Amino acid sequence: MGEKTAAGTRQDILSTAMALFTAQGYDATSLRQIADRLGFTKAALYYHFPAKEHLAIELTRPWLDAISNLITLNQPDPRVPQDERRRRLIEDYVDIVVAHHAVLRFLTQDAAAQKHPDVGKRALSLVIGLQDALAGPEADDADRIRVACAIGAIHATAIMDSDALTTAQPIVVSVALAVLGVDAPAKKAAQVTA
Repeated sequence: MGEKTAAGTRQDILSTAMALFTAQGYDATSLRQIADRLGFTKAALYYHFPAKEHLAIELTRPWLDAISNLITLNQPDPRVPQDERRRRLIEDYVDIVVAHHAVLRFLTQDAAAQKHPDVGKRALSLVIGLQDALAGPEADDADRIRVACAIGAIHATAIMDSDALTTAQPIVVSVALAVLGVDAPAKKAAQVTA
């Protein structure tokens, strides 16, 4: 059996850190506990992640980068009807939430991790950016409230089991779209009523 690659080792560290952070909290988890769980020395762990904060940043980076890319790729286009743009944004954001559910769940349950400046502030900024993209430049206060409620409905899934969320994904999309007053696509609506 060959040696584990550095990327594989980093992924093992991140997976172990996520499991411990979720089980006992970010503040209550030490690098020593992570190293012990992996059978590493603390020095070996420091080689990959010199501080616990780096783990929080790396664990949340894929989710935050996905939201950033979604916003960048979905700027308002006058040729695309608002309802179609909103539908696509909601569907894509729910896909991101499902793909990164463990991270959203971790952040929802752990205030200490939310307060990390490279995590919490960036997450808040991106969610506000997503709300702005959904609302569009001509939105009034009522529309902005509907957008915030739609995002809130999606974020409420953080307390769900990941498997249940995957099964309920069409329902989550339909609920968020209903809050916005946008009809769900016929294919997805049929899945929800089946």
